[in-house]
Amino acid sequence: KGKLHKVFGAKADNGLSDLLARSCTLDDAVHQTEVEGLCFIPRGRIPPNPSELLMHANFTAFLDEVGKRFDLVLLDTPPLLAVENLRVSFPTRQGLFEAVRGVSFDLGRERLGVVGESGSGKSMTGRAILGLVRPPGQVSADRMQLDGQSILNLSERRMRRIRGSRISMVMQDPKFSLNPVMTVGDQIIEAYRLHAGGARTQARRKALEMLQAVQIRDPERVMEAWPHEVSGGMGQRIMIAMMLAPDPEILIADEPTSALDVSVRTEVLNIMDRLVRDRGMGLIFISHDLNLVAQFCDRVLIMYAGRVVETLAARDLHQARHPYTQALLSSLPKVGVQIKEQRLEGIRGTPPELLNIGPGCRFRERCPYRTERCEETPVTENISSEHSIACWNYTEI
Repeated sequence: KGKLHKVFGAKADNGLSDLLARSCTLDDAVHQTEVEGLCFIPRGRIPPNPSELLMHANFTAFLDEVGKRFDLVLLDTPPLLAVENLRVSFPTRQGLFEAVRGVSFDLGRERLGVVGESGSGKSMTGRAILGLVRPPGQVSADRMQLDGQSILNLSERRMRRIRGSRISMVMQDPKFSLNPVMTVGDQIIEAYRLHAGGARTQARRKALEMLQAVQIRDPERVMEAWPHEVSGGMGQRIMIAMMLAPDPEILIADEPTSALDVSVRTEVLNIMDRLVRDRGMGLIFISHDLNLVAQFCDRVLIMYAGRVVETLAARDLHQARHPYTQALLSSLPKVGVQIKEQRLEGIRGTPPELLNIGPGCRFRERCPYRTERCEETPVTENISSEHSIACWNYTEI
């Protein structure tokens, strides 16, 4: 609460980057107004919904007055997405399969990376946010809000208004999400008109623009192609273009660059980066590539066995304290170090079964720092304002 989530105005130096890097609360920031050209506006002075901000006549006039004295204005606004104690489970003949267990996070206008092994609950978390978990799957949460409004257990009709227009998701195998009996162009045009409206000619121009943005060389030809006529990498780029066309507030990208070569991957990531920064979007970037997440994202959530075990700023990933995060880092090759001089450490054992989960840390069977206390379920503790961890023994690591 009280985090600074949104920035308006020109960029400024004078120690501002250091101030923001600490992610301080508003109360802390107010006492540091000696930063030249900087003004803080508390939440009580702005409309509850950030999307109504610039349409608010009184606030617009206030900003004009503030702009005469300050170069940059920081607004304390609520997060785009707030998730608290999210759980997803599936009843089976053998018992209850808990795919997601008590996941909590806030998403501002930022790039949030979600990392973990296969089966850790990353993709299921994204599907639960969009209401795509079908019966017999069960979704529950203490809170799930989009721009301050609850989206938990909305009707299918209301969720359809949110999907695509406000929250979009690029699935893990996007090529198989394309309709095999419609051309690529018709699918992009249909998706854009459904959420943004407009004439077909306008939608076609937008579709061509988005295909060019994801580095498809001959967009006119691809518009007339059928899904089976494009490669896997091109199909992935087509789905990314389709999801970005309606200009959503939040994009959930589930392994969006897994089928792309390095040069195209960089271009796609730059597109996402530009959208987040220029349009004030929020991005949930799901990936197995810890190095990629560290370079591209602002914050990182580490998931294991359906639970968030550590959250920290991407720039501080090398300071991770959880044994699982450290094991992931140790298994990655280090750039600039000769192969003979480095040893890659694998994570022993296999991920646990998620059926009928009892108490205790789920990583304890694979953890070299295991103690008797690990038989109890660890509580998430805040090491700092940006770093939280669920481990009993992190102080000894």
